[in-house]
Amino acid sequence: MTCRDLSQPSFVEAFVSGYAKGGGFLQDIDEAFDWGAIEVLLSLIHGSTKGAPGYPPLAMFKIILLQQWYTLSDPAAEEAVRDRLSFRRFCGIPLDRETPDHSSIWRFRQTLDSLGLSAALLAEVNRQLEARGLIVKRGTLVDATLIEASVRRPYEGGGVNPRDPDARFSRKRDKTYFGYKAHLAVDEESGLVRQIQMTSANVHDGRLGERLIQGDEQGFFADKAYDSQALRETLARRGLVDGIAWKSSITAIRSRPGSSFSTPGRPAFVPASSAPARR
Repeated sequence: MTCRDLSQPSFVEAFVSGYAKGGGFLQDIDEAFDWGAIEVLLSLIHGSTKGAPGYPPLAMFKIILLQQWYTLSDPAAEEAVRDRLSFRRFCGIPLDRETPDHSSIWRFRQTLDSLGLSAALLAEVNRQLEARGLIVKRGTLVDATLIEASVRRPYEGGGVNPRDPDARFSRKRDKTYFGYKAHLAVDEESGLVRQIQMTSANVHDGRLGERLIQGDEQGFFADKAYDSQALRETLARRGLVDGIAWKSSITAIRSRPGSSFSTPGRPAFVPASSAPARR
């Protein structure tokens, strides 16, 4: 598949550029990054020779980055890239061009996963962020977010859509979701995602806790879904500050080492949602 040419700015783009405010986090990243290193990894993607021209892999990967940094589902990413000038500029999509729809974003992410590129790409992004002092490694904030699948929901009760057989049902705050769960390890200081693990939506948050330890941070912070003796012992063995929130049941409180219904001096939990907002 040939790629759309997004390199030619339109008259509309030139007109808006004269009035729009520049700078900000995304522009700084776009100008500072060595995107050539990313494109080398993306060169493994080969599209079909049939159909309409696709979007350049780098533009699609930048949308994936926006999803991670701003916690966006595929439909939300489609809307944000279409409507936000800073997102369009970061992805290199001129104002007079159509933006990828949520199905295209989902297919691109599936392609990355099938080629085993997701981990290598995130590692390269984090390497460049760290080299520019944007990842401080003081602590890791862990959280999970539900992402709706792009396919039609089957009937509830364990149903599966054959077009996306890994998507599953899950409930949160009395609301039903069908799709996936993104388990995120976020740098405490910058709020940037260092690692992401995708699972079916019905996988419990706590099962991914140990995998999200980065190994170079000073502390590990998560909500009570990650509260387990095994994970706490792992943090203690590695010498990491234990910032996991305790379950609120009386049984859990009484089971805390040395606890008389309170644990003075235990680090407070800092939820991932409190990570600094992108400028």
